[in-house]
This record gives sequence, C-alpha cells and structure tokens, in this order.
Amino acid sequence: MKNNLIWQVVIEDPSFLKGEAVAIMVNRVAKYAKANNIIVDSIEGAGTNMELLLLKNFIISDPQKICEMLIGVDQIAWGDFFFYSEKNSASNYSSHSSYVEELLQSEALLRAVDNNFFYVYLKNELAARNISVGFQLREIKELKIDELNFPE
Repeated sequence: MKNNLIWQVVIEDPSFLKGEAVAIMVNRVAKYAKANNIIVDSIEGAGTNMELLLLKNFIISDPQKICEMLIGVDQIAWGDFFFYSEKNSASNYSSHSSYVEELLQSEALLRAVDNNFFYVYLKNELAARNISVGFQLREIKELKIDELNFPE
C-alpha cells in the first residue's frame, strides 16, 4: 500500500442487501483480497441465521461458512466484514479500534450500508476494479486513508 492509499468502491445493490447478494460480495472480497479469515461485526438485519452472525469477534476461516449463514438472511441493514490473510492478524481485531486502524491491519473491509450499498475498501487496484462486476458501481477511487468515507 503506497503512502496509505486505499481503494474505496461504492456499489448500489438493487436487492437491498439480501443475504444472497451479501454472500456474493463476501466471496468476491475474500477472493480478490486473498484473505479468508473474516470477522463480522456491528451487523443488523432480519431473517434466519442472524443470531450466528451476531457473535462478536468470532474469526471465520472459511468464507463459504459465512455465505451459508447469509443465505437465510432476508436483508442486512448494516454490517462490517473485516478480511485478513493471516489468522493471527484477525485475532488482534478490536471492536474498539477505528475503521482506519483496523483497515491498516486487514486486507479489506466490506461494509453493508443503509440497506442499499456496499462500501468496499481494498489495498489493490485490480481487486477494487473486479469487485463490482455485475453490480451497479456508484464510485471507485483511490484515497488517502484519512480521506475515506465511512457512513454511519
């Protein structure tokens, strides 16, 4: 990552973040960020399997397991998925860290935002460009880490 530059990708999801769409995006981020260790945090939604996704600081080392959980979810309103290449890095995750602090430690961050958008933060341009294929790309840009937008 040169000079703390991060690719920010904003994608609109016409399904309004149905579990299936979120599962597709989780798979893509894991693949392109080359990071299979995932922590799910600050998630809100409705449907079966939500209770499994609500476990705090639980490291899942197989993206397919998260995708299986997401299939039973009707909609994700908000949620953060942190991707790490190494399990040791993931084990240092703290929900008290800022997005910037945690993004520096992780390979990628996928955020489900406001029932409608994916915000994806990646360190690799090719990964950033491949993430949105088949979805409605709203924005893609490379920014200094302190200029990133983290909607609340």
